[in-house]
Amino acid sequence: MKTHRILGLSVIFFVLICVGDAAFESFLFPEKPFLDFLVFDVSGHAIFHRSVVTLGFVIFGLIVSRAFSLHRAAEMALEQRTAKFAETNLLLEKEIAERKQAEEEGKQVKALLHSIVENLPTPVFLKDAEHLKYVLWNRASEDLYGYSSAEVVGKAAHEFFPSDQADRFQMQDREALRSGKLLSIPEQAVDTRRQGARVLHTKKLPILHEDGTPAYLLGISEDITERKQAEMALIQAREAAEQASRFKSEFLANMSHEIRTPINGIIGMTELALSTELTAEQQEYLDAVKISADSLLKLVNDILDFSKIEAGKMELIDVEFSLRDTVADVMTMLALQAHQKGLELVYDIPPSIPDSVIGDPGRIRQILVNLVGNAIKFTSAGEVVVGVQSVLEVQDDLHLHFVVADTGIGIPLEKRDRIFRAFEQADGSTSKQFGGTGLGLTITSQFCRMMGGNIWVESEVGKGSQFHFSVRLGLNAERVKRDISGDTSTLQGLPVIVVDDNGTNRKIVEQTLLHWGMKPTSVESGAAALTSMRKACDLGEPFRLAILDCMMPEMDGFELAQQINQDTRLAASAIVMLTSAGARGDACRCLELGVAAYLLKPVKQSELLFAISKVLQEPLVAASRPTLITRHTIRETESRLSILVAEDNAVNQKLAMKMLQRMGHTVTVAGNGREALELVQRANFDLILMDVQMPQMDGLEATAALREREALIGGHVPVIAMTAYAMTGDRERCLAAGMDEYISKPINARELYRAIEQVAQRLRKGAVPLSGSQPSAQVLDQARILDRTGGDPELLRKLVSGFVHDCPRLLSETREAFQQGDPERLEHAAHALKGAVASFAVESALKAASRLEALGRNRDLAPAPQAIVQLEREMERVTIELVALGKDTLN
Repeated sequence: MKTHRILGLSVIFFVLICVGDAAFESFLFPEKPFLDFLVFDVSGHAIFHRSVVTLGFVIFGLIVSRAFSLHRAAEMALEQRTAKFAETNLLLEKEIAERKQAEEEGKQVKALLHSIVENLPTPVFLKDAEHLKYVLWNRASEDLYGYSSAEVVGKAAHEFFPSDQADRFQMQDREALRSGKLLSIPEQAVDTRRQGARVLHTKKLPILHEDGTPAYLLGISEDITERKQAEMALIQAREAAEQASRFKSEFLANMSHEIRTPINGIIGMTELALSTELTAEQQEYLDAVKISADSLLKLVNDILDFSKIEAGKMELIDVEFSLRDTVADVMTMLALQAHQKGLELVYDIPPSIPDSVIGDPGRIRQILVNLVGNAIKFTSAGEVVVGVQSVLEVQDDLHLHFVVADTGIGIPLEKRDRIFRAFEQADGSTSKQFGGTGLGLTITSQFCRMMGGNIWVESEVGKGSQFHFSVRLGLNAERVKRDISGDTSTLQGLPVIVVDDNGTNRKIVEQTLLHWGMKPTSVESGAAALTSMRKACDLGEPFRLAILDCMMPEMDGFELAQQINQDTRLAASAIVMLTSAGARGDACRCLELGVAAYLLKPVKQSELLFAISKVLQEPLVAASRPTLITRHTIRETESRLSILVAEDNAVNQKLAMKMLQRMGHTVTVAGNGREALELVQRANFDLILMDVQMPQMDGLEATAALREREALIGGHVPVIAMTAYAMTGDRERCLAAGMDEYISKPINARELYRAIEQVAQRLRKGAVPLSGSQPSAQVLDQARILDRTGGDPELLRKLVSGFVHDCPRLLSETREAFQQGDPERLEHAAHALKGAVASFAVESALKAASRLEALGRNRDLAPAPQAIVQLEREMERVTIELVALGKDTLN
């Protein structure tokens, strides 16, 4: 616009100049017409005017040029703005196109998602969060629930589902919306229109607005009806299989019981008969019976063990046990077999190996019995040696390497792998000659693997075999290496001579004596022993002790002992005789020859130490020594117990009674669990041997009842289970019922002794008094009572008289209080009894009275009967001893 205005002004200005010039000349020369002056001429006046006109034209040109310049700039600005507008327009058009494309794609995605949701095989639904009305209901939901989308969308569950089902859905929906998290309903029954009841797994998830408030509720359902039916069928099949397995286990258990029970009687009674005076013919017959019964028992055990291994039901236990005692028990058990074949049976456990370990002693014993038994079976001359080495000791783990070496027939290289297979031996001739089922090594290898080890063999035909096996055992929490040597302070530097023709045996005994701090000298014959002993006397260092092997060539142990005692310089030496198998009359012969101790090989280190310590304490003159020390006298020095045997089988009753009586224990017999409980209420026992299977009340029930009673009145009587089942889980069931130890039938004297000794050791560790070791244990602290009375017998008599007078009345009051349901009166009566007995410092009676007092204070009368019985028992013992004490004091 500005350019146009300038151009217009320029034109007007040009016209005004031209018109103005003509008008001026017309004024000067009026006679000429005005138009004439518009004609340009070349007169001087005109030239002036022409200059003026030219100037005007110049000015006009400048104005026009400026006008055109401004016009051009305006046009360019307009063009730029127009281009910008065009660019902007293009951008707008592009954005509009993109928006349209995005909208189209959004419609496509929405349609795709809708199609996906609609065609999902899983039911999916969507509800609005406010009214819980369905806004989406896919085809799978239609198929499952039986309602079409048109019937559901825009409606709430109550409008078509059963009310109780809709209530449940609504409650779940509200819970999911409230928590804001995924809600999973793993299993719920839902009624559908067409399919009836179905089992569904449903998940519900809130869909939230940007501000966190719920907008929708998404639900996904899965029909798990068929899966649940399959699971139920599987459970039923498993239960049927388990029931069949239980029937099989029960059959095996019953078979085991039925076979083991008579075998127990046969073996036990045969052993008892063999220990009596017999003719040679009777001895032969009974030996045959014993061998046959042992073979039958081994066969039964092998079959049962193999069956359990095949079924995967063989289990191990973890208990603390003595490694040396376990090995020694096996060697002692097999010593007679070795002796009968003229074999030397030796074991060696270095002192550096811990004795107290944790594992399954029964399985280790079973492995050793199998391997050592095989070694004896396949060895006709020489020796069988068991060695133990420590491979690795890390924290609470101990890896042991056992070696069972023999000098037997050996095994060919090509047949070594076969011997560990079931029902196979090196060759058929071996089975015919030596017998056996071929299961022993298979079971042994399985046991080794179960205990974290392995088994292998090294052998040379004609020279013997070495069976190696490794096991992993535990150490007790404090990693205490129990010293099996006991107190050896009196043995330090003591000179001792060891006489044995077997080099292995000499070496082992020598190492044991060195470990105890003694100074051993080893020789291989009686003649060499006499020479060494006389030489030591000449040097002024006589041997205080001589350990002799009984069976040696040329000069046996008895002949050597006789020559020692005939030499006045040598007779001062105490003699310990070791024999592979005792014969009748050996004890008398030992006493005649002045032998101080007579022990069976392989001897336990603990028994050898006891014997050495004992003989060194006795008089040095043989004639004045009181008795011969044997393994039986060693056991007799241990605690004698009062034992209750609960057993329904008459033969087993007699057998257990004889075995226990030979161990020095007092035995009472009960025919079933009920009788056992009645006896326990009437008398005190240190230990109960409880048969598991008995009529009226079995051992498990009786033990559980006993433990319930003890929980109320206090105390703990150890119970050892005896069972002929010996199946998987038996031990666990026995322990769960409250039993303390477990042995299987047939009862073996060594196993029985071991079990009793283990229980007795636990009692000693727990500071629980053994009534057997103190048959007349006193409940009164007599010194304290006499101190309180100042030794005044008259004052003591009055105290005793007052207690004896008041005690029955107070006890009667406790019973009446219980019968009348009066806990306050019960509390007062028990408190009075506690005060009365406190004067005599009787801890057991004080505890019984305090317990009854607490029951009254707590208004708990249910356990009162048992507590009253216990208190009456304690008061009776106190009364008896007080009366006796009063009489002794007055006398």
